[in-house]
Amino acid sequence: MNKNSFFKFFILFLAVSAITLDSVFVVTALPELPMIISGNVYINDKIAADGTKITAKIGDKEIANAVASKGQFTLLLQQIEKNAVVRFYVDGIDTNTDVTYESTGYKTLELRVKKASITPYLTAAFIALVIFAILILKWKSSKTKSKSMKSK
Repeated sequence: MNKNSFFKFFILFLAVSAITLDSVFVVTALPELPMIISGNVYINDKIAADGTKITAKIGDKEIANAVASKGQFTLLLQQIEKNAVVRFYVDGIDTNTDVTYESTGYKTLELRVKKASITPYLTAAFIALVIFAILILKWKSSKTKSKSMKSK
């Protein structure tokens, strides 16, 4: 192999290598880094129970969700249009908390919602039922006494 042939072979090798390497780098491009949202979640001013669902939405479209553990959550938001406004929900209840999306961003949030509880109503209904039962028993008892007095 003379110098001229070697030089042509070397140039051809570099060209093929450059094309091959270029296509490898295009295929293996890194994805956009996520925005991390984490924080605490409260329902009726108490730490949310394990399993409470936290949802991130843009408009009506759900883009991410997480489940609370010990009142804490972490969400990763990724591949969203820059400066999009993301709203957060706790068990489907709007928290009125918004964040503007930015790749590689980090925000700490405290999400709070009020949730109607049926427990006070059940307690009141049970107490009313017990009082009603006592009144009926007293009424029957007094009716029985008055019958026995009339028969004497």
